[in-house]
Order: sequence, then C-alpha cells, then structure tokens
Amino acid sequence: MSESKRQRASSKLDNLPPEKFHALRDGLINRTFTSQAQAQEWVATTCGFTTSAAALSTFYVRHCAPFMVARSSEPPSQAATLERLLEAVEKLTAAVEANTEELRKGR
Repeated sequence: MSESKRQRASSKLDNLPPEKFHALRDGLINRTFTSQAQAQEWVATTCGFTTSAAALSTFYVRHCAPFMVARSSEPPSQAATLERLLEAVEKLTAAVEANTEELRKGR
C-alpha cells in the first residue's frame, strides 16, 4: 500500500482504543495469534465487531510491518551473538572430529 493512500476515517481497527490497538498490534507482531482466523475471533470477542482478512492485512502492513523492519535492523544482543557463536563452534568441532576420525581410519 502506498504511503500516499489516506487511512479510512471509518477504519475500525485503526480507531481502536489504545489498549486494544496495542494488544492487537503486539499479538500480530509476536505471533500470539496462530492464524488469521484466531485474530479475527479475538477482534470479534474483545472489540465487539467482525473484521475481514483484508482489514487485518491492511492493519498489519500499516502498524506491524514497520516494527518488524525496525526490529530486524537493530544490532543483535550480546546473548544472541554468543549463542550464534557457540552454535558455529559446535559445528566446527563436530567437523574437525569427523575429519580426525576419517584420518585415523586412513592410517
């Protein structure tokens, strides 16, 4: 959706009260909802109205995707970096051990 397209004034999802708006946005970002149908059910039971898959998709593009892009461009935490480093060391260790075993068999 182009940024020049105006938001509908009657968009129910965009005009939710802040606590429900943030709950829906965070649920979509954090994948609390396991399906689009579950998100639609949450809107129906929590907000009191039905919504279409297209409306949820538009909401996601408008309010969730920017968070996902910002999150992916943040530098990784030290813990995540260390975890990836340990995984790489484990793979290298396994490869060295396998090569060492092959060399021993060759003698």
